[in-house]
Amino acid sequence: MKVPLVRRLGFSLVELLVVIVVIVLLAGPVMSLSGPSTTNAATSKTKNQLKLLEMKLQDYTAVAGQVPALRDESGLVVYQMLFGDGVGPDGMAGTKDDENADCVPDAGARIFLAELDPHVNSLKMVAQASDGRPGNLVDAFGNPWSYQAGAGANNPDFDLWSAGPDGKYDTADDIRNW
Repeated sequence: MKVPLVRRLGFSLVELLVVIVVIVLLAGPVMSLSGPSTTNAATSKTKNQLKLLEMKLQDYTAVAGQVPALRDESGLVVYQMLFGDGVGPDGMAGTKDDENADCVPDAGARIFLAELDPHVNSLKMVAQASDGRPGNLVDAFGNPWSYQAGAGANNPDFDLWSAGPDGKYDTADDIRNW
């Protein structure tokens, strides 16, 4: 007499665990290789952002005659200069008549980098504050851009720098224009 074969449907728990372990073992080396390439891509993007910001700040200087002589570690002054938001009646960022940035260029303000519009944020450089206003101008790592002009600056016109991949200023991986 023949004994009928029992067909089972699905997989056993042991079989599923073996497959999961194999997938994890194969994915480990691939994931460890993607870390440096992500950092390299963000470093390259930050260097490109630096060149763009530097070029647009030079355009601003040519029109305004000068850049504000101050130190700003939030990137907000650079945002104000290049997008014309919150510069106040004198049209110059970093002065006493500056107003709160409200995501809209001031009436009559010249826009040097329209891509900084927080509503579009096509460059992904404007971090929004919790109240919806523009916050920091950030690099590809999410660190604020720092700006300095006047006393203490390394360049005769202005300094612009990013903390780089480690997020700490004054380290070897900083990305700067001097």
